[in-house]
Amino acid sequence: MEHHSSEEIEKATLSFDPFEGDFGEPGDTVLSNKMVVARKEGPCSHCGSLIFKGEHVRSMSAKFGDFMRYRWCASCCDVMAAVYLHDEADEDDKDAADPLAVWESRASKQHT
Repeated sequence: MEHHSSEEIEKATLSFDPFEGDFGEPGDTVLSNKMVVARKEGPCSHCGSLIFKGEHVRSMSAKFGDFMRYRWCASCCDVMAAVYLHDEADEDDKDAADPLAVWESRASKQHT
């Protein structure tokens, strides 16, 4: 298993497209996409888990028809990086487990 620096993990997290497969419209634009320290509590945009003040999270603001803001918890960020790095790895370096299945299963936490 390959080890990655914190900079590589952050880049992988930010490179992961959480909306892949969704249909967009002309003019859709990401305005801001960065890792931040949460200033207040609130739900994760993917799994619904509580984001705590002080937690390192991904924050995105975008114009997808309307102006939208998203925040993803640290656990979802870890899975985003794992999916992106797994997709970028050579076939020989991939583990048997597919982290995309973990990403998809986290979304179901909101509906339970």
